[in-house]
Amino acid sequence: MSVSTGSTTANTDIDFDGFGILTGLDAERRDQCSGCLIYGKVLGSLLAGNWKADYEQINQFGGGRIATHFEDFRVTPVMDAELGFGWLSPSRRLKVTAGYLFSSWFNTISNRDYVRNVRTGDLLDLTDVLTFSGLNFRTEIRF
Repeated sequence: MSVSTGSTTANTDIDFDGFGILTGLDAERRDQCSGCLIYGKVLGSLLAGNWKADYEQINQFGGGRIATHFEDFRVTPVMDAELGFGWLSPSRRLKVTAGYLFSSWFNTISNRDYVRNVRTGDLLDLTDVLTFSGLNFRTEIRF
């Protein structure tokens, strides 16, 4: 004999509000005749800000509700790298580029770690690395 426990819903919400400083290297090599170019960028940032995380779990039949709020001010280093190609018009007023961007955010709070740590009761060791990557397209018009 089994007893129906109903469905359980878990929701998380993680936000970051902060500010920081950016530094890096930007290189570009252009062919004078065709205007075609290749470029590369390496950027580093130090972001300081407030991480806020909320967790709520509700059971349909049991009436049980678990809710947790976590807030922490921390420094979040960010590293970005981009490599791509493009075209610059002879008048240098129009520039079109396409590249691949890879970004890593260190000392962050991710949903996976937050849910795991809430369930184990350990909110002191919340640190993760978030990575983002993808194609990047830009069009610049200069006046």
